[in-house]
Amino acid sequence: MSAHPHLTAPLTLGDVTLRNRAVVTAHVTNYGSHEHLATPRTAAYLAERARGGVGLIVSESLAVHPTAGPNTFFLQLWDDSAIEPLRAVTTAVREQGAAIFAQLNHGGREHNPLITRRPLVAPSPIVSPKGGEVPHELTLEEIVEIVRSFADAATRALAAGFQGVEVHAGHGYLLQQFLSPWSNHRTDAYGGSVEHRMRMLVEVLQAVRAAVPRPAVLGVRISADEFAPGGLGVPQMQEIAARIVDTGLIDYLSVSQGSYADPGSFIPDASFGHLPFVHLTRAIREVVTTVPIVAVGSIVTPDEAESVLAEGAADLVGMTRAHISDPHLMRKVVQERTADIRQCILCNQGCFGRLLKGIDISCVQNPAVGRERDWPQDPVPATEHPRRVVVVGAGPGGLECAWVAAARGHDVTLLEAEEHLGGTVRTMAEQDEHREWRHVVSWRERMLAQHGVQVRTGVTADALTIEALRPNTVVVATGAGGATLTAALRERAGPDLRVLTVGDAAAPRDAFAALTDGHRVGREL
Repeated sequence: MSAHPHLTAPLTLGDVTLRNRAVVTAHVTNYGSHEHLATPRTAAYLAERARGGVGLIVSESLAVHPTAGPNTFFLQLWDDSAIEPLRAVTTAVREQGAAIFAQLNHGGREHNPLITRRPLVAPSPIVSPKGGEVPHELTLEEIVEIVRSFADAATRALAAGFQGVEVHAGHGYLLQQFLSPWSNHRTDAYGGSVEHRMRMLVEVLQAVRAAVPRPAVLGVRISADEFAPGGLGVPQMQEIAARIVDTGLIDYLSVSQGSYADPGSFIPDASFGHLPFVHLTRAIREVVTTVPIVAVGSIVTPDEAESVLAEGAADLVGMTRAHISDPHLMRKVVQERTADIRQCILCNQGCFGRLLKGIDISCVQNPAVGRERDWPQDPVPATEHPRRVVVVGAGPGGLECAWVAAARGHDVTLLEAEEHLGGTVRTMAEQDEHREWRHVVSWRERMLAQHGVQVRTGVTADALTIEALRPNTVVVATGAGGATLTAALRERAGPDLRVLTVGDAAAPRDAFAALTDGHRVGREL
């Protein structure tokens, strides 16, 4: 019997049977083109997660209208030019056995007018918490146009090979802006009472369902709590969720959290801990029992996913960052190889931090992310020309190089001057707030052992030592020089500053030297 019977169980939505309960939920990649179309890179990225065994993939948000452009490389579905590029994506995913749905969205006031070259739109002229211009209040005619654009986009989604659609009504985007009294101050039929504030969402669902009749799948994503003063809390969202289900239009409900009043809650980092928002899913489950629910939010390990499903809080689990870090997570679960999973460390540096800079996503744990066309997730079969390889330095880069080379069939020796592996990352991971980083080292240590890398610690890699090993190739992976902090720290340093520097890398050494004179400075090596 499987150690994760709930996670590995199939589930049928509409006419689509998912092979398991794991979901890669919608997330922006910035792999699109300047024309806002999917690219071969988009297809390869998602197909790798499908090949790894996930049950369901939901596309990144597809903008349904020209006023809905969040960033330079967003994907659109407002005209037919998007169909063929997206068909390449759906074909690649479905060939690997996963189902794929399209997420349809309009960001309203949370989009970027510098990208769309159009005014921001919203239910009311209220500025977003993140700042920017005052949005244009949508007229009744414009509301009708946007409702129609959702339906037209849904039609295109099915033409592109998607097996269902998900309407995004959370995260502070346009449909949530209508739902919330915090952002909707209208006095007409689209504002005021709960029924009126829900009107646009219901009209969108009716239009989309007409465009994609059953058995095609229709889902909705909501935020169970806006985390905004005067916004929607759990009791209000319980009522709204129940009303959505009572329309009889949807096949599942994806329960997330947050708005731009607290955007960090969308993608909670390690400071939130694991499973920080399952209580919100439980609250929605109290009032929604007739359609499947998707739980999300730092569900990292198979055991965590199994626990959420086993208690009945949800029927599906979003494990998006877990699948960025290890696209083959579910294959390893099925094969009872969970110890081999490259665990997400919830650092948000590559998958979220890079988005904030307007660039493509990557992953601290997995250097192949975004390079799936060129870098195999699993090292390619054994080389025909094995070499003796010496890797100098056992930080993350050296560890990665060593195990990959060994997996390809090379004879690898790893030299490290310290008595332990991991370099500065290991030191950092000893701090409570960075404890998740221990997985960067521990997973690679496991790979070294699996692939027979000869590890020598406490060794200075001088010329004689290396020559004695008679290598064909030497890889120097002794780390970066580190930032120079002296000037910045001296500018900020007041007479009562208390400082603890950690480690002996370049940056903490500079900090210690800069602040020793006249300040209370502790040093931990």
